[in-house]
Amino acid sequence: MEHFFSEQHRLIASVSAIKRYLYSRLDWNERCIGILGARGTGKTTLMLQHVRERYGDSDRALYISVDSPYFQAHNLFEFAREFHQFGGELLLVDEIHKYPDWAIDIKAIYDSFPKLHVVFQVPAGCKSPDKRLI
Repeated sequence: MEHFFSEQHRLIASVSAIKRYLYSRLDWNERCIGILGARGTGKTTLMLQHVRERYGDSDRALYISVDSPYFQAHNLFEFAREFHQFGGELLLVDEIHKYPDWAIDIKAIYDSFPKLHVVFQVPAGCKSPDKRLI
């Protein structure tokens, strides 16, 4: 998990300070937020800015991209469980559409860890197996 925190710190250090209009319109207190938008519109930047602004260098929030080779061999739900047990409060998941059956894992995380907030982003046009998720 330390690798993911290091990656997050590296990304946050290079993220723009200019906020998109959506930043202030989101209710970041919701337990589960799905951000839908075209590629290159700032969805990742939005998530990283939120981590920087609300959590700073804390290990209570973690940004991950599931197109990482790590998630080809590891389960997202189990990763979320470990992060939650570690004291995590907010898990931000990028490129969720590249993870097989992603809607099942997001729903299981939501149902299993009531104190863990999840923000995920998907590109416009992505099909979810569960229409309630997008």
